[in-house]
Amino acid sequence: MTDVCYPAPVYGAGFYASNGARLLFGGRSSFKGNKGAGGCAIALKNASATFMKPTQIVDNEVIKYLDGSGAALNAETSSIVFNGPVTVARNNNTRGAGGACYLKHSNVTFNAAASVQNNSASGWNGYEDGGNSGGGAICAVESRIVHNNLALYQGNTAVYCSGGALQLQDGSSLVASKPVTFTGNAAMGPSAGSIQAPSYLGGAIYMTRSNVTLTGGASFISNKASPEFKGYGGAICAVGNSTISISEADVMTVGAA
Repeated sequence: MTDVCYPAPVYGAGFYASNGARLLFGGRSSFKGNKGAGGCAIALKNASATFMKPTQIVDNEVIKYLDGSGAALNAETSSIVFNGPVTVARNNNTRGAGGACYLKHSNVTFNAAASVQNNSASGWNGYEDGGNSGGGAICAVESRIVHNNLALYQGNTAVYCSGGALQLQDGSSLVASKPVTFTGNAAMGPSAGSIQAPSYLGGAIYMTRSNVTLTGGASFISNKASPEFKGYGGAICAVGNSTISISEADVMTVGAA
């Protein structure tokens, strides 16, 4: 029998800040192609990061076989603020929570337009429940996501887990004062005819004991929840005393479950 050696886990392959450290990016910023165990672009622990100009966070990846959290950004008891437009795209967490970003006891604020597209998280680790995973773009645990400008979540996927774009857990919140669009996001199981698996929930958002408040209105278009099996909530699946409030615009839901 041959032993298999995996790389040592590395958080913050780009930047790692802790113990009250403050990162300030005053010009255009780009974080691309970083790899590690999580937070491959930036990892924060009891720290903060502020971006003043346009920012791109793309093509970051958790190394295969490592149980990581947040392929691009990982924040614990920390704060992230984007004051310029931000693109978060094509980040991939091969086995864990948060395809692009994982938040725990943390806040992320978008003060300019945000485009969050084609990120993915996979929960399959040999167990039917997918383990500690979910949120194709962002997984938030006791955390807060704030949009003060237009936001687009498009084409994000949660594979073998729930929350195609967002997974909100344990008192987390999503608050948006401008229109938010969720389109083409999916919480996906295995292909039809393959191994039996449980349902995967919330094509756009899966939330448990959490809150969504969209005062600028929202559109939910062609999101899917586990279409191969018994999925629930093509757009949103809310459980455990969660609350949803959407106002100021029409809500359009075209999806499948």
